[in-house]
Amino acid sequence: YLDREGKAIIKILYLITSFDYGGAQKNLLELARRSSENGFDVAAAALKTGGVYEEKFKSAGIKTITLGVPSSCGNGYGFAGILLMPFYYIRAFAR
Repeated sequence: YLDREGKAIIKILYLITSFDYGGAQKNLLELARRSSENGFDVAAAALKTGGVYEEKFKSAGIKTITLGVPSSCGNGYGFAGILLMPFYYIRAFAR
């Protein structure tokens, strides 16, 4: 999309299984910070709700989205979670 001055802004949505503590979350936070600092419109989405890194992303100015994939879908790791992802994505953005 274009900002107020007509400059093109590139949106990036990073997707991760959860905001729980882990190396992937730590590295994604750093990547999201640097992307934001370089002018990209950045958001991070997690399949599962909650986790210690969710607040760290918010503190860094990164928009966070939780899709709320339930445990019955293998905590978002299984094939069922992948098939249901569009449903949870739409539900998250319809709020």
